[in-house]
Amino acid sequence: TSLFYFQHTHSYYLEAKFDQNEQVNPLKHIAQCLNLLCDLFAQDATQAQLNIVAKALENSFGSQAGLLVGVLPSLSKLMNCSATAASNDCIDAAATMKYLCRKLLQTISQHTRVIFFLDDLQVGSTKG
Repeated sequence: TSLFYFQHTHSYYLEAKFDQNEQVNPLKHIAQCLNLLCDLFAQDATQAQLNIVAKALENSFGSQAGLLVGVLPSLSKLMNCSATAASNDCIDAAATMKYLCRKLLQTISQHTRVIFFLDDLQVGSTKG
C-alpha cells in the first residue's frame, strides 16, 4: 500500500497490491489507501477546500459517517464526526460502506486528481 502526492500536478497516486496470502481481509489495502488519502488531503488542501469537502461529506454521509470513520480514522480530519456517532439503522453494511467510500473519492477528486491503482485485484476476489 502506498500513496504519493505530485505537487506540480496536484495529484495523488494510490497503489494497493493484493497478496494471495492475505485472503482473510483483502480490502484492508483499500482502506489503508483511503485513510492515507484523507490524512494527506487534510494537510495539503486549502481551508476553503476543506470547508467545501466537509460540507459535501456531511451532506452525503448523513448519520452513517461514523461507519466510515471507524474504518478510516483520518476522515475525522476532513469532517466533524467520530466512530461512535454511527447510526444503528444500517440494513446492508457492505453496500453502505461501498457507497460511503465511493462518495469520499468522488468528493475529494472534485478538488484534486486521484489515481487509484489496484494490482493483482483478482487475488483479492472472494469468488472462486
